[in-house]
Amino acid sequence: SWGSYYVTTLHAPSPNNLKNAITYSDNVYFARSALNIGKDNLFKYYKNLKIGERIPFELALNKSQYINKNQKVSDQLIADSGYGQGQILMNPLQLASIYSAFVNNGSIYRPHLVEQGEQMWIQRVFSDKTVKTIKEDLINVIADEKGTGHAIYRDNVILAGKTGTAEIKQSQSDTTGTELGWFTVMTTDSKQPLLITTMVEDVKDRGGSGYVVEHTKTPLDLYLSK
Repeated sequence: SWGSYYVTTLHAPSPNNLKNAITYSDNVYFARSALNIGKDNLFKYYKNLKIGERIPFELALNKSQYINKNQKVSDQLIADSGYGQGQILMNPLQLASIYSAFVNNGSIYRPHLVEQGEQMWIQRVFSDKTVKTIKEDLINVIADEKGTGHAIYRDNVILAGKTGTAEIKQSQSDTTGTELGWFTVMTTDSKQPLLITTMVEDVKDRGGSGYVVEHTKTPLDLYLSK
């Protein structure tokens, strides 16, 4: 906290580690991590992921961003960006591409509408150690009975995923703002390659990201039943 400004979380898991933070969506863990990483390193890796650059795609897309131009960088802003708030804006296609690195040996391939063979976009952006750690934690989001994505669990296929809820409001005290619900789920078996990223507007009082998890079941089941 900074005076009257607080970073809060709905889940305070114990122990307070990366695995539990990812599984249960602990905002405070990621806020602290961003501050420990520091602005320079954090921004360096945002750039490594090409956040803020043009997305190579057949259709024109809005760029993602990690900070507004001429924005004053404070500890509060860095902490908020650690869990996807602050000045973070993510294009859903780029977010999906980033998640795909954890089943593609740390590399991000160019997204496309019409398959044209694999074309590299960002090679080896994550190390083998990072890929292994994050992949296992994303699997736990769905496999753990209390994980935020457990509602989509299947005992015949290993799924990995992550939920997220973005608050759209003018200030921390604003109680009228809406919420965006996010969910990414992907298979981990190359024989059944699938990744779905879904964003639903106005999920406040409708279950948050849990609403999105429930509504991702149908397209996932249709694919896995083939």
